[in-house]
Amino acid sequence: MVPGFGFHEASKQYKVVQLFYWFEQNDIIKTDGRVFTLGCSKSWRRLDNVPNVHCCYKISSSASVNGSLHWFTGGEYIISFDLGSENFGFIAYPQFSILSENRARYHPKEFRVINLGGWLSISDASYVDHIELWIMKEYNVHESWTKYIVSRTYGINGMPFTKVLPISIWKNGEILLLYDSRILVLYDFKSDQYTPLQVDGIPECSAERGFGSKLRRNSYANFEVFPYVGNLMSLKSLCKIDE
Repeated sequence: MVPGFGFHEASKQYKVVQLFYWFEQNDIIKTDGRVFTLGCSKSWRRLDNVPNVHCCYKISSSASVNGSLHWFTGGEYIISFDLGSENFGFIAYPQFSILSENRARYHPKEFRVINLGGWLSISDASYVDHIELWIMKEYNVHESWTKYIVSRTYGINGMPFTKVLPISIWKNGEILLLYDSRILVLYDFKSDQYTPLQVDGIPECSAERGFGSKLRRNSYANFEVFPYVGNLMSLKSLCKIDE
């Protein structure tokens, strides 16, 4: 099962989508799908036009961009689902360096499709020392894919982090990163400078303290970060929830 959740601006509707796929004899892919519209229905509706595409279920992320949901697939395209028309489409991948250099090293679990500043983006974590970040500056225009490089190494110890997750693009061109689920960092692409962030209520944990510190082993030092955009719309009214 591959889930997705998004908001359609024109219809003011929240929708939950579930895609299902399985393999039959001779590795033939079979697919199915359901959609649920919050506040407008009491049951799931079946989608009859689900493409026979293998979505990467191990990649937990889906991205809601430009009124559509997006998932990474095991093929050559991102699969999209228009929340208004409920039609599926495809967006071609950029030219990943890892695929050009050595196809055998391709691991779908290292890729994430995300929304960065309203742009459809892909994080490629196939490398030991860095991640490739691809941002589509003009929606569904293949030539607008733009590559950025973010180092896995941060701090005076010079050791690379296992996981680097892009969170959000800031107005001044910086990007917010989460290192190993424990350190928030602002990175400036132009100056190649890092600025650590300390958030009230989150235990302090920095790269300078080293990977063997007591706090590193404390599960409470790890956390998740989710970007969101505030608005004045009422979830109760949109979903028609009674008081």
